[in-house]
Amino acid sequence: MLPFVFIDASKLGPFSPFGLCMMVAFFAGNALTAWRAKKVGLDEKLFSEFLIACLAGGFYGGHWIDMIFYHPDELLAHPWKLLFFWYGLSSTGAFVGALGAAALWKYYDFTRTGLRVRVTRRESPIPLLPYADVNMAVGAIPFSIGRLGCALVHDHPGKFTWPGHPLALQWPLDENDGVHHVFGPLHVVTGGSTTRFDLGLIECLALAVIAVVMASLWKKRFRPGVLTAIACGLYGTARFFFDTLRIQEGPDAELRYLGLTFAQYWSVAVVALGVYLALRARRLAAAEASEGPRPPRAEPEG
Repeated sequence: MLPFVFIDASKLGPFSPFGLCMMVAFFAGNALTAWRAKKVGLDEKLFSEFLIACLAGGFYGGHWIDMIFYHPDELLAHPWKLLFFWYGLSSTGAFVGALGAAALWKYYDFTRTGLRVRVTRRESPIPLLPYADVNMAVGAIPFSIGRLGCALVHDHPGKFTWPGHPLALQWPLDENDGVHHVFGPLHVVTGGSTTRFDLGLIECLALAVIAVVMASLWKKRFRPGVLTAIACGLYGTARFFFDTLRIQEGPDAELRYLGLTFAQYWSVAVVALGVYLALRARRLAAAEASEGPRPPRAEPEG
């Protein structure tokens, strides 16, 4: 059983634990993806455009999914909030939005001149899988840092469970519950009256494991789409089971559709995408093997 750890935000001035983690995650993600893109030989300008498109799509997609599937009552009461992404974000929605933006970027070029944005259709679509592989190869690292922010503010409480569970926290009922061990702004609480899961912490730990697995594959050569397939299979499977630990009753309960959360339907789709990409890579490898080695290209005379 784990202690309940939080940071006293009043001692951080204008910052918040979640905001600091998100800032570190943002800059770490930018640095890692740029490094990886250069390492595999992608065009730096095109990759920068791809990343900006994914970030923009991720912010708005994450917000729209959050409002539509997680807070429909609030959307009906305040529909104008759909325009402003800072009113709530969903990580699963961010992936949906990023994928949609990447699909647009594949076919259309967005050129900004001052405040004007000019949209033109590309002469030939840009293959997405090499760019997606870069993100998936390193993406679990900044994602885990962001989830650490969730774990420090405990904004994803899960089900209550039996005392002694290795992944559960000694959850205090209020600020006076349990024994507080204070280390500056850091509070470590032991002896909380309840025991429950913290989904932010569990996902943070799982993402750290996925990050190690993906890092172990950096030096290997794969067909485009294989790294994306591996990441989809690992994270999609983990996320589906994590959502079984969510609260099912009360005001903090996650909305369910035919017994499953939106994230669980999303997880099934992500795993299916991973399976499709893996089979596609295998089919292409088999087709090339059946064709046999290609003859060397003839040198031009003179």
